[in-house]
Amino acid sequence: MSATSRISYTVRRNLAIAVPTLVLIGGAANADDAPPPLRRTTQVQDPDTLGVGRQAPEFVAESLRKRTVNSSMSMKGRKGLVIVMTSTGCPLSRKYGSRIATLEKTYRDRLPFVYVNTVQSESLDDMRRQIREFGFAGAYLPDRDRLISQALHARTTTEVFVLDAARTIVYRGAVDDQYSIGAALNAPRRNFLRDAMDAVIDGKRPRIAATFPPGCLLDADDRAREPVRDLTYYGRISRILAEHCVSCHRTGGSAPFSLSTYPSLTGRVSMIDAVVSAELMPPWHGSKPPAGENSLFANDRALSKADRDDLLAWLRSSRPLGRRKDAPIAPTIPNTWNIGRPDEVYSTLWLELPVEGPMQHARMIVPTNLKKDRWVSSFEFRYDMHDAIHHALIWILPPGAVVPPIEKIPTALELFGTYSPSDNVVQLESDSGRRLPAGSILLVDMYARPMGQEIRTRLRIGVRFCDHSPKREIRTLVLSAESLDIPSNFEKAANRVEAVLTGDARIAALTPYLRARGKAVSIDLAFPGGETNRLLDAPSYDYRWQIRYVLKEPLDVSEGTRFIVTGQYDNSTGNPNNPDADEIPGAGIEPDDEALMLVLDVIDDVNDG
Repeated sequence: MSATSRISYTVRRNLAIAVPTLVLIGGAANADDAPPPLRRTTQVQDPDTLGVGRQAPEFVAESLRKRTVNSSMSMKGRKGLVIVMTSTGCPLSRKYGSRIATLEKTYRDRLPFVYVNTVQSESLDDMRRQIREFGFAGAYLPDRDRLISQALHARTTTEVFVLDAARTIVYRGAVDDQYSIGAALNAPRRNFLRDAMDAVIDGKRPRIAATFPPGCLLDADDRAREPVRDLTYYGRISRILAEHCVSCHRTGGSAPFSLSTYPSLTGRVSMIDAVVSAELMPPWHGSKPPAGENSLFANDRALSKADRDDLLAWLRSSRPLGRRKDAPIAPTIPNTWNIGRPDEVYSTLWLELPVEGPMQHARMIVPTNLKKDRWVSSFEFRYDMHDAIHHALIWILPPGAVVPPIEKIPTALELFGTYSPSDNVVQLESDSGRRLPAGSILLVDMYARPMGQEIRTRLRIGVRFCDHSPKREIRTLVLSAESLDIPSNFEKAANRVEAVLTGDARIAALTPYLRARGKAVSIDLAFPGGETNRLLDAPSYDYRWQIRYVLKEPLDVSEGTRFIVTGQYDNSTGNPNNPDADEIPGAGIEPDDEALMLVLDVIDDVNDG
């Protein structure tokens, strides 16, 4: 690498005009280079294959604050430089924002920080808000033409680079090992960035010089991509996204960024490709029905093979727009409450979260102040102020009932609903309602994770009432294991709980619930005559998504039928969500406890008498 290798560009009218004069680390990048593979967890890697030990190119760029930033000048009188890839929309970038800002405050007199955002769809205003939210002090560079990121061969939106005073890359990779894609430890076990900075300050080389940084994959150069068949954004792809993605990925939605327009995809193509290929998105735990059969569930989000193949083929092509007149009619999705304007909004108290630490559990009481029984037609759960809430269980405590012990799952109560980022809305059929008794209380078991800064958050519950008395009532039955057998440091622990119906029932929906160690769940029906039927098979359970499986047609089940729920648990160190593999978790309400629970939505005729 030449000592005079440089990257330079200026920003005019908020557009980056690239004038590259650079030599890339490890050789020039080919336009047809495959994007890096999606790795969900941090992994130690061979530094020699990743350019560690080579000189990074110098860059001169204009920052978001319109100041000229020269990497060599930034290091003058310092021990080196830290380059932080970042994003305003990537969930892991957000989780690491406060932690990186804290490290910057500690080290910036010796190691200045430079932030690089290469996601073209993120606006300059988004970046300014990110700076204010986390308190970044270093220069923030909108790398619109990806010159810096491609010169460094940056892989994800969370990757950091530590350079010494001679611009030698001494470390690249993850900040630490706490956060993964879809998983989180209670605290980091290894602090890679901090250790690398300490080593550079001491004139040494870090013991671990390269890791893979889980985060949103950065897009590779796509100049050589070709169109594919007759697939266009307006003709086919926008319809796939509208049907399967936009309900969450939209302005005001529960997902961290929008996918509702063509520009919103820019800079996110590699990550969309990766999560769709791995079937992580759209979130759906249920296995695919056999060939030629339709799903049992009305809310099945899983992409069909045809949709997945077409979406991936288009993402890997030049991504033609097509004709705007072929665009579908945009779905009508409100930017506020999905259920429309609520008749009532109930809120929990504020939950104060520490800077760091394990997931927190809080049980909160929310009075409804209802003077008479009311019928609920739809309801929606939303966090307020911060997205730290992982999930929540909301129970109905009728008047006169005793608040259950804090250490117990209150299975004697009816479950009003569950909250998770993509499952927060329940719309009942027009002839059905869920009864909220006069004087009832909503009992909220809320689980939230510290986000690297002192924050507070709360859950809001929007409710719409029926404008007439419904014909059918939706009630819940809760089946839960009172004890579990999950040995320490054991990868495959199976547990089962079952119950017999004492009368005929009509089932409208079902919600399984496991926690951090849960990896799979199945629900079987054993009929009185000896026949069995698998109602749900979820081989890749992920407790981030508390999915309510809504049956297309209600299921009539006779008295004497057994519901059998089988959960598979991974209590090994290989489970990135595992709070502590050395513990033997029991069944309980705390985050480090485990659970095996099934909630059945049962349809009853309303008794007007």
